[in-house]
This record gives sequence, structure tokens and C-alpha cells, in this order.
Amino acid sequence: MKKPVKATVKTTPKTTATTVPATTAPASTVPAAPVTTKEATPAKPAGSTIKIGLISAETGTASSAYKNSPIVAKAWERWVNTEMGGVGGHPVEVVTADDKNDAAGAQAAAADLIDSKNVVALVLQDSTAESGLQTLVNDRKFPVVGGSANNAAAGIGYGVSPYYFMTSPGGPAGGESAVVIAKALGQTPYTAAVCAEVAACAAGAKQAENKAKAVNLDYAGVLTVLGSAPSYTPECLEIMSRIASIGRAAGFVSVGLAPTAFARFVKDCSRQGYEGYWGASANVTNQAILDAIDNIKVAGYVNGFPWWADAAPVKAFRAVMAKYAPGDDYREPASTGTWTALEMFRKTMSTAGSTVTKDDVLKAYWNVKNESLDGLLPKTITYSEGKPSPLMNCYWAYTYKVGKFAQLVLDANTTGNGQTNDLRTYCG
Repeated sequence: MKKPVKATVKTTPKTTATTVPATTAPASTVPAAPVTTKEATPAKPAGSTIKIGLISAETGTASSAYKNSPIVAKAWERWVNTEMGGVGGHPVEVVTADDKNDAAGAQAAAADLIDSKNVVALVLQDSTAESGLQTLVNDRKFPVVGGSANNAAAGIGYGVSPYYFMTSPGGPAGGESAVVIAKALGQTPYTAAVCAEVAACAAGAKQAENKAKAVNLDYAGVLTVLGSAPSYTPECLEIMSRIASIGRAAGFVSVGLAPTAFARFVKDCSRQGYEGYWGASANVTNQAILDAIDNIKVAGYVNGFPWWADAAPVKAFRAVMAKYAPGDDYREPASTGTWTALEMFRKTMSTAGSTVTKDDVLKAYWNVKNESLDGLLPKTITYSEGKPSPLMNCYWAYTYKVGKFAQLVLDANTTGNGQTNDLRTYCG
């Protein structure tokens, strides 16, 4: 029998001349390391422009999870064209589209980006877009080169289609992570509160139930809720009834809602006396929203690298954002996940020819072997022609208390991306 996971919490160091703290300050005040550039300024990109399409929920029910993605994408674009010589000598343009958190909107956006804007690849930052575009992507054999992967749990897109290239955790990791974290923290019983609007939410809850049984964690059931519900008081009263005999500080409630709905859920339950841990699924973790909630204890995972980390690639990311998007917020995983997807594209297409087509992108990605992007990917990845992207069952775990993030090391002996610093990931 596998030994129980023993968690270790590593807090981020206080500010020194060489480290960046786990900050709760606005993004624009975070100390930034100098942007790493080559000794000689790269030649100005002179080839034809490579266009990448980014479809995200800038508006709509889930916009609080995804709306900052275009900000990061345009900062990356300016940095690459100004300081890095473009992508394979080509200037690059990220063309953004708002799908309004709607499947039909995602389909219309994708068709416009492909047919009218001439993009050669798509990045998706919206669960609805993932599920709504699978038929179009497969029919057109069009590359989706990263972004959110929440619907992998429901057998959609990533891990199913050979044209979706995963750069973020999905599938079992999303459903099972909160159970692993609750077990490691000794918080029980476990309750899942998941969205009613997306099939992946229910699929993830079922995975959580199965995982809880496998690790002998007391599972109290799932609550299916609407992100647009005016009040969560009935669900909160149900949660309190489940911990009535063991105290209001017991329990672990994993919430799979958009960040603003998560905040309302937490506040409603706090009014009913709940003081236990909250489990935050990937896109729930929005620092600005967490910072606005008093006395909250959160433990969860992020599917984009932790923006508070002290590792060199994360310092470089913060520096680019401070320089090319000053004052804009990026402290949530869709932002860091967008950066990872674009950096993966830059590295994969670094030897691009005189022209770049979607078939060139597919060929290049199918030749990616053992890539971790120095820890920006949660797992070392290899893509193979004609095969679905391997599911990423690795993630960054954390705790959040008193306005500060801390790394949660679930297994000190293994790491999914080869890192031993604060980009270390847990797999399982």
C-alpha cells in the first residue's frame, strides 16, 4: 500500500536583495528582476508576421478567471518583438478574441481567427471554448497550442485529439488534487462544491470521490451549484450540518466555481460559521479576490506556474509584465498559463522557415521531446504525431493564509518537471 502523502509547507522568503516575497501587493509594486536579454541586441524581426489566436472569456460568467490573459499575451508580444528578435526571426502578433464564455461565441471567434485573421495556432483560455471547438479543431486539423485544459476530465480536447497540445494540468489532476491536499493537511470530511454549467465540473467531482475512497478520506458528497446563484446559504447550511459533531474549523470544502462566485460562496459560508479549509481548483486562485476576503484559509493547486515563486523564469516573467504592462494584474493561473503556452510556441518555432503555416506548427510540435521550459511546464512533455497529448497529472500545490502564499510540498522525493526549487510539482 502506498504510504500517505506527507505535506511540507515552504513559505516564501521575506524580501531581500535577491528574492521576491509571496506578495499581496498589486502587480505593479512587485519587485522585478531585470529582463534577461542576449548580450547583443537581436536583429529586428524581418520575416513575415506569425499570428497566434487567443480565445478567452474576457466577459461572461467565468471572465474573472480568464480576463487577464490578453494582457499577458500582448505584453509577451511586445517583449518578443522588441527584445528577443521575434519568433524564429519573424515578428509575432497575438490576435485576441472574446468568446463571452459561450460555445457559439468560441466557434465564431475561432472561425474568424482562422479564416479572416490568418492565425496559424490557437491558445484557449476558457473551459467553454475547449469543449465547443473540438469538432472544428479536428475537422480542420488545426493546432491548439495550450491554455486551460479543464475539459480533459470529461474526455474533451486535450488527451483525446491529436491537435490539442497540453501545457497545463488537466484530467485526473484537476479532480484529484484537492483530495490529495486535504489528506496531507489532515482536514476531513471532504466536500466538493462544483459548477452546474460545465460537464467537466461533474466529471472532476466523480474523480475526487474515487480518489477519496482510494486514500481513505472521509467523503461527504458533492454539491452542484450555479455560478450565478444569488445566495449560497442553503449549501452553506448543508456543509455546517456535515461538520456539526466535530467543530466549525474542521472540514475541507473544494470549490470549482469562477473566482467571483467562489468569493460569494466563501462569504456566505463564513456568515454561517464555517472556519475550515477551502480548496481552490485551478482557476479559482485569483490573488486579488483572495486578498479581499478576511480570515480565509485556502489550499489548492494552480495549473499555470505560481506567479509568486522566486525561481529565475518567474522573476523574468514578472519583469516583462512590469515593463510592458505596468499596473496591470496577472496574479492568477490563466495569466501564467498563457505565458507558458506562448513561450512554448516561441521555443518550438525558433527554427521557423521563411513562411509559417498551421502544418508547420503541427510538425514542429510533434517533434517536441522531453521539454519542461525550465519548470514553467508542470511536467516534462513529449508530443507524438497522430497521438493525443499526454495528460498532465502534475501541478503546483500551495496554501494561502493571512494574505500570503506558501509552497506546499506533497512529496519531497519526486518532482514532475525536474525542479527542486519553488517550481517543483507533484504528480499523482
